[in-house]
Amino acid sequence: MDKLLGSLTDDDDKSPKSEGGISTAEIAELPEAQRRVMNTLMRANAGNGATAEALQQTLADLDNLAEILRELISMGYIKVIPDDSGVHHYKANLKRKRGTGLLNWQKLMGDDEDK
Repeated sequence: MDKLLGSLTDDDDKSPKSEGGISTAEIAELPEAQRRVMNTLMRANAGNGATAEALQQTLADLDNLAEILRELISMGYIKVIPDDSGVHHYKANLKRKRGTGLLNWQKLMGDDEDK
């Protein structure tokens, strides 16, 4: 299992990893097993992400973890980042929040362009 999980990289396929990832609202709509993997990775995102070994330990009850990871990587929802020692770290590829900051500030300040 470690060999299989360690071989899952996002540069092995042509995934849409640069297209923005997944939002937290979209994670809630995933099938339960995929949602559990993504939630686990979101908790690990603050650091270097989660290794295959850490995911296997945390999600030991998922028999098809490698398949789920492969699917999520191919959808662009997981980034695979190798470290200097060659160990792969998996991180959730979250979409950036869309900002409407300037527009909202203009409305709050009464700076409408319709004057």
